[in-house]
Amino acid sequence: ANFNAILTVIDKVEDIEKTVGSKYVQSYIADSTWEEIKKRDKAGQKGLVIGLPCQVAAIKSFIRNSGNILFGDLLCRGGCSPACFHTHLDYLKKKNNIDRVTNVRFRGGKNDCTLTLWDEEKLLYKGGQYSEAYFYSFMKHGLLRESCYQCQYAQGERVSDMTIADYQGV
Repeated sequence: ANFNAILTVIDKVEDIEKTVGSKYVQSYIADSTWEEIKKRDKAGQKGLVIGLPCQVAAIKSFIRNSGNILFGDLLCRGGCSPACFHTHLDYLKKKNNIDRVTNVRFRGGKNDCTLTLWDEEKLLYKGGQYSEAYFYSFMKHGLLRESCYQCQYAQGERVSDMTIADYQGV
């Protein structure tokens, strides 16, 4: 697994599960995703796209938006570079002698913020937000992209049809 967060189009209720879970890293929008959204919009096909507000704004400026595609934006504290995340993941694997990781989670239980690495159902690594370097730096806004510090989309007025937030444990 390459552990890239990838923005995608959902068109079946059962596929929503694929989008669940906090991902403290900027998602990637593949060329094929841009084309899929544009094709669906042009054909009048329904779909759901969930991304950061800046990503939703970019996509909406790219398509004509017939109204068949719903957009959800996430309450966002900023995006971290995927390269930074992958560098840290490689470091953790080497430091902890981990050969195989099948899942990365940024939330452990009901209320905790932990970075965990898994091999299937076996927990390989767990670091809390105050002890785990990547997570701590992210929470203290040390890993954000420069544009995130003056984000025009982190306002009360939203660019999407709905806003989604991580209220895990509330």
